[in-house]
Amino acid sequence: MKPMTLLIALLLFAQAASASTDSTSVKPPRDQEWGLGLAVRSSNIVFDTDAKSVATLVPLVMFENKYVFFREIEGGVHLLNKPNWELNFLARVNWLDIPLDYQNQVQGDALLMGGQFVYRFNENWSLAGDVLTDFSDNPV
Repeated sequence: MKPMTLLIALLLFAQAASASTDSTSVKPPRDQEWGLGLAVRSSNIVFDTDAKSVATLVPLVMFENKYVFFREIEGGVHLLNKPNWELNFLARVNWLDIPLDYQNQVQGDALLMGGQFVYRFNENWSLAGDVLTDFSDNPV
């Protein structure tokens, strides 16, 4: 499954899971934060080719409630969420920087999945550690 398709499906699931049961309420639940954005990612190509750089338009989805989260290019499920720390299942997009002519042929972009531990020192400072792996069958 393509990373973008998985991201959209998880976002729709998260919104449905956090929807209010009171259909007359027009206020969003206070335990949710969300936003949408776009970014341009540019990188140098290290291979000996005519193209020296590649750029990608990246949709950014920010959403968080007590069950799931999407933070720009990563998303996941809160397994344990305590006041000063959290343990999450995490998925993150990983790009392979190759010339545009070969991107569809190689299919090097991947969705990395694994676990994440976050310790919050205070509201502004945290330390995170991730253990991720690529489950795709890409030879690259």
